[in-house]
Amino acid sequence: MLIVGIAWGVAFFLTSGFLRLQKWSVKKTYRGWVTGVTSVVVALGVFFIIEVHSIQDGRELLKLNGILIPANDPDPPGPCDKYPARQGALKVYLGGVNVVGYGTMIRVIELLHPPSDTDPVLLGISRASDGSAALHAHATGKHGEVVADIDRNYFRIRRNSLFDPLSAPRPDKSTIRLTDDDGNELTVRFMNSRSISFSGKLYLNDRTFVQIDEKGIWVHPKGFGISPGHCLLLSNPNGAGAIGIE
Repeated sequence: MLIVGIAWGVAFFLTSGFLRLQKWSVKKTYRGWVTGVTSVVVALGVFFIIEVHSIQDGRELLKLNGILIPANDPDPPGPCDKYPARQGALKVYLGGVNVVGYGTMIRVIELLHPPSDTDPVLLGISRASDGSAALHAHATGKHGEVVADIDRNYFRIRRNSLFDPLSAPRPDKSTIRLTDDDGNELTVRFMNSRSISFSGKLYLNDRTFVQIDEKGIWVHPKGFGISPGHCLLLSNPNGAGAIGIE
């Protein structure tokens, strides 16, 4: 509508009686009116288009559901660099630990004996139809409340009193960042079409959680995990598991 308005404004002025009168005056003055007014109308229109686009983007980032769009970030340096990735590799950056998979599904963190009504995959990455990465995650809070669900890059954030209602969960269309009342931060970044980074806490219940950060991946309070600097290479074509939790 703004583009149509710009075109109408320029056409209206160029066919106006005022400009026809100027046409019979000094040519330099006539050209000045044409160039000046046209430039002002176009500039104002472009300004309003940019403002409307900015407002639309801002409103989209405040939504609690939508699609994660891959950014164009380069892959950061990591422990898997010493193993040159083959074509089609899917990469997951988990703080100080990297996972590289070549199958259809990487079950990064899964429950080995989940309840019958529970998805065993807490964090996974699969291959979309176009070969790009598709993230799956199910995050719950300390008290069992669902924090966020991500299924094939479509996310739904279950915001409640835990979260600051004035803070946007998405600094951009490729990122989700949430912080609860205990100061625990959950961050997901779709870095590019084949690489995703994930850090934060994934609770199994009110006592047990998986901590993913620069110190590696650790299950608390059981005290086992993977220290930073490790690279997990998974090549099972039917799906491979990285970390299984009893």
